[in-house]
Amino acid sequence: MTLSVSPELRSLCQAQLQLLNRTLGPLSAIVYLAESLQLDASSFTPIASYPESSETWSKRQLGAVPSARRLPAPSEQATALEDPDAIAAALSNASVASDRIDSPASGSEDQVVMPLVYTDVVVGLMVVVREQRWEDTERLQIQQVADSVAAGCVLERRNHWLQQRLQHKRMLQGRQSEVFHNLLHQFRNPLTALATFGQLLRRRLQADDPNYSVAEGIVRESQRLKALLSDFDETVDLGDVELQEDLQTPAALPSAELAGEPPALLPSKGLGRTLLPTAQLLSEVLAPLVAVTQAVAQEQQIHLLVDVDSAPVSVVVDTQALQEVLSNLLDNAFKYSSPAAWVWLQTGFERTTEAVTYQGIVVGDTGAGIPPEDQARLFERHYRGVQATGSIPGTGLGLAIAQELITQMQGQIEVISPVAGTDWVPAAIRQQAAAGPGTAFVIWIPVLSESA
Repeated sequence: MTLSVSPELRSLCQAQLQLLNRTLGPLSAIVYLAESLQLDASSFTPIASYPESSETWSKRQLGAVPSARRLPAPSEQATALEDPDAIAAALSNASVASDRIDSPASGSEDQVVMPLVYTDVVVGLMVVVREQRWEDTERLQIQQVADSVAAGCVLERRNHWLQQRLQHKRMLQGRQSEVFHNLLHQFRNPLTALATFGQLLRRRLQADDPNYSVAEGIVRESQRLKALLSDFDETVDLGDVELQEDLQTPAALPSAELAGEPPALLPSKGLGRTLLPTAQLLSEVLAPLVAVTQAVAQEQQIHLLVDVDSAPVSVVVDTQALQEVLSNLLDNAFKYSSPAAWVWLQTGFERTTEAVTYQGIVVGDTGAGIPPEDQARLFERHYRGVQATGSIPGTGLGLAIAQELITQMQGQIEVISPVAGTDWVPAAIRQQAAAGPGTAFVIWIPVLSESA
């Protein structure tokens, strides 16, 4: 086994040995690094010496490594070396006792073999030799140098371990990227077929046919999937560029990091791209969403109330992003409402804050509501609260994505639960005796100013 030692560790050890020579000299010293963390002296490799060459030192007869300290099992050693807290403890640990071992070949020389110990693990040896005997204060100085060298050796091994983990992670990411690209490529085939079937079906139906809106919905949702697929593809490609650069220099720091420059960032969360809010008529943005919502409500036997103000209100939004937000909120409303419950989509609300006028869109339901203890963490990624213990599947991402997209569009989102008994419930639904506590989400989006 060839032991890899960084130039930095060699320089550290060499500097420490020179320091001993200036302080206690003249003397000879060498540092050995353990290859396998075992007691066998043959597993130690010289990495720094003063002033003699490591080849000369390798011919010396070393005494046995002190056996007073217990070496842990290999699994314990690995855990110790990989634990950052334990490493920090080793940096301040100066309690290792020194041992004097006279080599039979050293004659009148006084030789000190100092184990480089991290907690109970011997990571190396430092041997110091001179003609005069060592005083106690001098042994203490040798011990302090040994502690510094031991800390450097531990950090070296820690760095090697991290480099191996990093390289393994990069290889795994490379394989994941290949699978993503394969899946994205294959996903396009059924998506294209679905869009084609929808277009053919729409052509065969008359505009007044009840099924015509269903065919339109198939085509529209196919286009939505195509747009999301494009965003997904671009995000994966950006990650691939960064990954390939890392794989080409697995053990070196990127030049940008050495220069103190921040690395390039992936797109913001949400749709994986930078949003482009523009002036849009709110009723036109909501129209395709209403058609899909009506079909879902009919399928799940849930009462739906749509009250979209017909007034030409211009809002500043990214159309796809706002539709994704409302789709997530409506999906939750249907998911957590039982048959015969009410779900509503309502506009026409307005408020002004700090000279900015907002248009409000409400998505509400008469379901079970959201417990107060869950509401503070409602927009955290993967947080589902009490729903995590239920039988309704979910990822806990819908509301986090909604908040991220609304924030990017300079808007706000708030939750009201229970909503029963408030003015956020439409009058037609308040008259229903079977209404539950329910929940309402209010989306506030900027209105196009008259000066714009």
